[in-house]
Amino acid sequence: MIQNIKINNRRLSSLLISGTVFLCLILGFSGFGSAAELGHFSPALFNIRDFAQPTPGNYFLLYNLYYTTDTLKDKNGNNVNSISAGPATIKLDVDVDSWVTVPTYLLVTKKKIFGANYACLVSQPFGNTGFKAALELVYIPQIGTKFDESSYGFGDTYVRPLWLSWNFGQADIGCSYGIYIPIGKYDAGDADNVGLGMWTHEFMVNGVYYVDEQKGTALTMNGTYEIHHEKDDVDITPGSHFTLNYGVSQYLPVNEEFLSEIGVAGYGQWQITKDKGSDATNKNVKDQAYGLGLQAGLVYLPWNGSLTFKWMREFEVEDRFRGDFFTLSAALPF
Repeated sequence: MIQNIKINNRRLSSLLISGTVFLCLILGFSGFGSAAELGHFSPALFNIRDFAQPTPGNYFLLYNLYYTTDTLKDKNGNNVNSISAGPATIKLDVDVDSWVTVPTYLLVTKKKIFGANYACLVSQPFGNTGFKAALELVYIPQIGTKFDESSYGFGDTYVRPLWLSWNFGQADIGCSYGIYIPIGKYDAGDADNVGLGMWTHEFMVNGVYYVDEQKGTALTMNGTYEIHHEKDDVDITPGSHFTLNYGVSQYLPVNEEFLSEIGVAGYGQWQITKDKGSDATNKNVKDQAYGLGLQAGLVYLPWNGSLTFKWMREFEVEDRFRGDFFTLSAALPF
């Protein structure tokens, strides 16, 4: 009951500050706006046909990703609207926005390894993470505090030294290994981290089937498995994650110089193993998320360059934020 809670202004201020700090700790905020101890691989970053290895040459790719959310989900998929701090309950109003640009260099060689075409790439993301939270006592709504953090800088470097692709007529099968190097800003408990503070090994297997010989219609599927190392300055080793991307892409001729593209893309992402370490909480809880959206693009044939836009909406989310991804990417051989 209200009358049983006796608290002065100083105690109230301390309570709200503690609640804010507690909020930061339970969110474990990552560069892509995730609420749990997530991995490096962003399921909405790559376009539908990006999982297929292109023809030999040098390519410059530029990905721009924006993620926005005001919804935090618990382990059962319910909205988290409040947290407990000592004797009181604090209402949450969370607003997360994250923008990242990922310039990427891709080299596809004419070399053969085990009969497969060999390629490699390197990406260096940089961007901004913004986190806002309004905290107020449920019993005294007019008294509260606001939390506003933002950080801009380099993210964790991604290197894929091995990418093999086999062609079987109208089908391509590929596999790759990549590693994330933790150079991005990371301080345990901070809400504005741009990096994740850990090394991650990434293994991919993908397949693409072209319905016609001209490759006008493409059906793609890609599986990504991540193995994470221990995070810096905190005894937490996040559990491994598996992501399944899928999509269908259709080229439509505009004229002799342009092709348009429309497509539907989706993914499922699941935590496979438990978090480890003395600082890990709720070790038996595993996060998950699904996403579905639309893609549209334009290809300029004389340059073989493309510009692609994609929107994806998350659903069936557990133990993390649920939001929307927007991507704008460009690709150009040179």
